[in-house]
Amino acid sequence: MNEQLKQDFLLGNEAIARGALEANVDFITGYPGTPSSEVLETVAREAKKYGIYAAWATNEKVAFENAMGASLAGLRAMVTMKHAGLNWVADPLSVAVLGGVRGGLVILTADDPNCHSSANEQDNRFYGLFFKILTLEPSDPQEAKDMTIEAFSLSERSELPVIIRNVTRVAHARSNVALGKMIKKRRKAHFDADPERFFITGRRGLEGHRRLIEKQPFLERLAEGLQFNQFTKQGEGKTCLITSGIAHTHALDALRILGIKSLPILKLGVVYPLPKSLIKRALLDKDTILVLEEGDRVIELQTKALASGINRSVRILGRESGHIPGAGELNVDIIAKAIAEVLGKKPRLVSMGQEALAESIAIMPTRTMVFCAGCPHSGTMYALKKVIKKKRGTFFVGGDIGCYTLMCYPPHELGDTKYSMGASIGVASGMSKVMQQKTVAVIGDSTFIHAGIQALINCVYNQSSILVVICDNGTTAMTGGQPHAGTGITATGKKTNKIDLEQLVRGCGVEFVEVTDPYNISKTKDSFESALKYEGVSVVISRRACALEASRLARRLGEKLPTYHVDTDKCVKCWQCVKLLACPAIIRDGEEVAIDNSQCTGCGICAQICPVEAILPGEVSQDSDK
Repeated sequence: MNEQLKQDFLLGNEAIARGALEANVDFITGYPGTPSSEVLETVAREAKKYGIYAAWATNEKVAFENAMGASLAGLRAMVTMKHAGLNWVADPLSVAVLGGVRGGLVILTADDPNCHSSANEQDNRFYGLFFKILTLEPSDPQEAKDMTIEAFSLSERSELPVIIRNVTRVAHARSNVALGKMIKKRRKAHFDADPERFFITGRRGLEGHRRLIEKQPFLERLAEGLQFNQFTKQGEGKTCLITSGIAHTHALDALRILGIKSLPILKLGVVYPLPKSLIKRALLDKDTILVLEEGDRVIELQTKALASGINRSVRILGRESGHIPGAGELNVDIIAKAIAEVLGKKPRLVSMGQEALAESIAIMPTRTMVFCAGCPHSGTMYALKKVIKKKRGTFFVGGDIGCYTLMCYPPHELGDTKYSMGASIGVASGMSKVMQQKTVAVIGDSTFIHAGIQALINCVYNQSSILVVICDNGTTAMTGGQPHAGTGITATGKKTNKIDLEQLVRGCGVEFVEVTDPYNISKTKDSFESALKYEGVSVVISRRACALEASRLARRLGEKLPTYHVDTDKCVKCWQCVKLLACPAIIRDGEEVAIDNSQCTGCGICAQICPVEAILPGEVSQDSDK
């Protein structure tokens, strides 16, 4: 971001980061998770210049607690995460709201409607209602930046945390954003002890709850006065749209395409507490309300309650009425169809993008999701499946959150369950107890540090019979390659203490610990065989750097990656390399198998599994007829 420019072309997440910088944030932390990761990454690049503390935490709960500490010392703090991360924060946050904050504390949660990179479509606006704290929702990158600045002020005025609920389509959208001034002045941390307020016990918790309830009228006044709430296009008709967030942006596009210019729209920038006076104006003046919101029925249910409270008989339509689908994210077509239906117009497909998508789905061949070329997880899963198949048993395999989640797809087809961070170990441990047999849990290095340690300790303590496979690729790969406590690098690129996974695992009480290189298939299979024979808790750390990160490093150092080729004279066209690995670099060229040297990273796994040794190191010579 160039501070000399009056505006810049920014991602929504970059705009939020810019807003935090313009708000003179002192402290930012979080845990990487798509679609939120770019916020902290962007601030971290500017952290040294502006004297900001920026760090990835081991998980979202720890991140929030760190930010809470900074806030109590009078600093402006921000904590970032994807929607699932807020579940981890719920425990400390539920008590923190009783004592409140000092310096502005902003919680950025990025929800993921349509499950683009998540296991669910959780709508975190409900947390705003649950904890009774201001919850804002931007509709585009510009508003995301402006709301972030305002959120810090609102937090300090209310002495409560403020939630910004972003979604994928805003987080990863890009548009021109007007820039404000950057501030380099730093606050000095200072803590005044007030145990009556911050050391929450039973009596003090009850008093804090009363204070929180008493603050609600003040929060409502703050919500009413926000510039992000807008009542526009007030025509003569008796139908009104109530929108928020990205749904508002989609609605404007839909109205433009449908040629409708006079439909009233109430745009809400705050979803808790709702600006009741604005909604009542719409309810008293109109006969039909169509609620357009991304996610669950947060606004719809509250609007119905308001209508009931003022004895107003008005049709309130949305997800409950079936005008808006109950699952999946919104788009221009869905909203245009709903508006047309409510207004008695003929619904039609209005987006060329949707037409192109429908056509491409019809003509494109289906493909499974696969690991990247050279991904070490591919070797890990190949070896694990071979060993399990050889033992002719039925081993329960618990999956977890990370790139290795792709093990569930062909050709590996491993994994019986996948829930949340760290659940692989807990679920597999429970299964081992009731089935009285060895089970398997597969988890990544970053995820293990985030949520697997306590589960592993529980396995040791309760003497489970389980093999835990830690896929250690030295990064938080699925969310973009962020560092973690096991990498020895901080969010700002500074070297720090590196957690030794072997020592950590042994410190949990595990006696069987082996480290293997997944590029060495034979050794990896031997490790898995020994681990499955072992009575009790066994851990195999499958360690090899992420292929993408290794490739980038090689390019920066000017090194050429090794490659492999297929000797067509030896190849018997058994297709084992294709069927058992599904490596993107191995292609089927007619009746021949070939290796795309532009993708090959030289891992050599394919050469190890070829039954006739037809895959050899090195590229095919240009003058060769092979």
